[in-house]
This record gives sequence, structure tokens and C-alpha cells, in this order.
Amino acid sequence: MEAVKAIYGAQLIQPVTGKRILITGGTTGIGRATAHLLARENQVLIVGRHQEELDEALADFRKLNAPAGNLQGRLADVSKQEDIDALFAHVDETFGQLDILVNNAALAFNSVLEGSYVDWEYILKTNLLGYLACSRQAADRMKAHKRGHIVNIGSMSADVREKDSSVYVATKSGIQGFSESLRKEINELGIKVTLIK
Repeated sequence: MEAVKAIYGAQLIQPVTGKRILITGGTTGIGRATAHLLARENQVLIVGRHQEELDEALADFRKLNAPAGNLQGRLADVSKQEDIDALFAHVDETFGQLDILVNNAALAFNSVLEGSYVDWEYILKTNLLGYLACSRQAADRMKAHKRGHIVNIGSMSADVREKDSSVYVATKSGIQGFSESLRKEINELGIKVTLIK
């Protein structure tokens, strides 16, 4: 570690502790693993669409002998504006301030040759519009304190653009472009934007 600091500077690695963090799609997969890791030293609120998965994520965290109360959960569908509004009202009541947003809620889908307009609309609202809406809500809160961090979970699909995955690729390509542009818009407000893919 000291060698890394000597080469890159002491600011390279900053521990994430004592933060108030919201993770969408936090009940399964990457979101769940991220929540379990971060909630050991931070206050974390996870969001998911299904009660059973939410209960399992919270129960599994308790088995880790981690600090009680560091991980909380809430049901919400980020494809719906009313759910997002209610979610961030809950964040205000629970945390008072939001330090980090992890946009992770996303659904898989295959080709545009499959499904219907209604199917694609739901995927787009979840995978792309949900990111936009949650980022706006988070940025509105963070800019008042001139600090914060928005982390968008993307996908290599945005670069690989594999066959038979055109709908999913479209959403993840959108996330990539959105993240790069958003960074230029809100870095000057003291808010960091990270894209992980």
C-alpha cells in the first residue's frame, strides 16, 4: 500500500466509510454483493421489486455478523416516477443526506425481434430512464452540499454489442453515453460520476 501511495499519491485509495448509500437493484447479483460489502462500514439502503428477494438479502447480511441496522431495504420499481419520488422522500427521512447513489437496477432482454413495444418500454424505463431519474434526484440533494458520488453500473455489452441482445445493448449504450455527459455537467458541482462496466 505504501508503494502504491508513493507512486500514485495518497489520494488514490480512499476508504468508503461512514457514508449514506442508496443502491437500486440491491436485492440480487452485483447490487446485493455490493450492498453487503459496503454496509459493513456504511449506512446502506437497498431497493428491489420483490419482497422475497429483499427479505433474503437482508437475512443474508445478518448472517455476516455485520453491524445491525447498517442495511435497510425498501420495495420500489424504478420504471415508475411515483416509486422514485417515494423512494427519495424515504431517503430524506432515513438518511437526511445522500452521499452515494449506485444505479444498478437493470433487466436483461434479447433482440428487438422478440417481444413487443410494451416489453421494450418497460426495459427502457427500468434500465435507462430509471438511471436518469435517480441521478437527477441524487444530484439535486448532493449539489446543496457540493459533494457526492453517482456510480452507474453499465455493461461491456455497450462496447461488444453482441448479436441477439439489441434491446439490452441499446440501454447499456445509453448508460455509457449518459454517464460521460453527466460527469461533465455535475463535476463542477462537486459531484463525482463513475461508470463501471
